[in-house]
Amino acid sequence: MRRLLIILALGAVTTGFAQNEDKLEKTTTVKTTTKSSKGVNVDVKQQKHKHTETLELENSDETNQSVTRKKSFSATKAMMVDGNQFTIKKDDKGYLMMEMNDGRMQEYGKIRKIDDNNAYFLITEDKQSIGFFDSEGNFILKSYDPDADIVISKKYRIKR
Repeated sequence: MRRLLIILALGAVTTGFAQNEDKLEKTTTVKTTTKSSKGVNVDVKQQKHKHTETLELENSDETNQSVTRKKSFSATKAMMVDGNQFTIKKDDKGYLMMEMNDGRMQEYGKIRKIDDNNAYFLITEDKQSIGFFDSEGNFILKSYDPDADIVISKKYRIKR
């Protein structure tokens, strides 16, 4: 009976270590102090950020295994930028960015993952840009404008 309890206790403890997700939670606190003739007013705002990454094993049939982080995002949500609607859908080599034109979706460009943790190329007919997904799932795109010699940043916001 005692051995059975020890085995059950070990089994309960070891199952907690076999995680396939890495979770990060952080809280940002912003204090705003306003002085007026009525006195000092302090506003405190807290915002919680949660981020989850999927962990996948490589070479799962071998003794020595390596773990890689897989960034995941919902590729079916509509995104908006400059009044235009976009969606991202998965294809065999990465993702396709689709744009709403005249009531139907047309291919705007191809998104391909770079070896970096969270960086992607967006290849369109007229330019190539680098982008990443922020903690809220928005797609941030950085492009170079050779005429103005500046880097332009666009934020494709998730439509809520």
